[in-house]
Amino acid sequence: MGQSPKGDSTTNNSKYTPLIGGAADIGALFPKISRYTKTPTKLSSSDDIIICVRATLGKPIFSNGVYCLGRGVAAIRPRTVLKEFLRYAFINFKQYLYDNAAGSTFLQIPSAKLKIFPIPLPPLEEQKRIAALLDSLFEKLDAAKNIVQKISDGYELRRAAILYRAFTGKLTENFRAEHALTLDDWQEKTLGEICKLVQGEKLLGKNFPYLEVKYLRGVKVAKIVDSGKFISAGTKIILVDGENSSEIFTAPEDGYLGSTFRALQIADNVDADYFQYFVSTKKELYHSKKRGSAIPHLDKKIFNSTPINLPPLEEQKEIVCILEKLLTNEQRTKGIAENFLHQIDTLKKNILARAFRGELGTNNPNESV
Repeated sequence: MGQSPKGDSTTNNSKYTPLIGGAADIGALFPKISRYTKTPTKLSSSDDIIICVRATLGKPIFSNGVYCLGRGVAAIRPRTVLKEFLRYAFINFKQYLYDNAAGSTFLQIPSAKLKIFPIPLPPLEEQKRIAALLDSLFEKLDAAKNIVQKISDGYELRRAAILYRAFTGKLTENFRAEHALTLDDWQEKTLGEICKLVQGEKLLGKNFPYLEVKYLRGVKVAKIVDSGKFISAGTKIILVDGENSSEIFTAPEDGYLGSTFRALQIADNVDADYFQYFVSTKKELYHSKKRGSAIPHLDKKIFNSTPINLPPLEEQKEIVCILEKLLTNEQRTKGIAENFLHQIDTLKKNILARAFRGELGTNNPNESV
């Protein structure tokens, strides 16, 4: 079991003993070291398995050298079991660690429970075959997972690229050719010229139904306030202060808005959906009121002065139509990718479970433990 060295002995100087304190120092197969200690306590050897025993449990890796073990980890030194097989056993039976951990603030698995960690133990030669087969299968699954993960991770970049093409006229080149339009028909405007932010007015001493973010997302939350401005169903409203700033909603019914919202009065020659897509790309419209705060706030001055290229109304509608199709397809692709990632993780769990039930065809009845 690990034992934390003295805090003042920790250093970034790599001439000292590398330190593994907990899950943050655990890589995919080997430690990832960022700290060292001048006063090492418990040490691992190059043939050990290192696992997390505090807070995060499990995550077994190979010790490819001598490391100082902090209190968040332990080293398992194989005697009559193949270390590659043992690592897979800890992955497959991770739930045992959680079921036998104790602690109110941080879970911790005691050494006594680690010593009686149960392992179905086949003969050594079969352990080698099981580990080799799992390595081969997982290598293929991990390669597929990396490809799919890139597809999922690239969603925001692809979405941004599509929106950029939309607001520079590239998505509707064919449309303009078919309708005798050119980019010269686009007007250079500012948001303040095509839209007015209507601030709520004080209505003291009265109670009114209040539309808030949860309500607008389809969850009706009754709330009574003494301020706000009456707006009609269908009005576009923008959240200007709060964690979800930059979102534009459509009021589902008549009601009053609190101070965190502004109603949007959009010019007649502007398609509301075109406007909404454009604003969603302008994160610079929002900043934090206070230094160090993560809560964004709409900056009215920046909002009004932000330039926008405004095509004719019919081209705006065409852009919205194309965007909805492309972004729907991208969202569907991302959903498929995320589902596939989940299936890969499930498949790996199922393969592991079968391996430790002896169901992967690695058995040899003539071998003995």
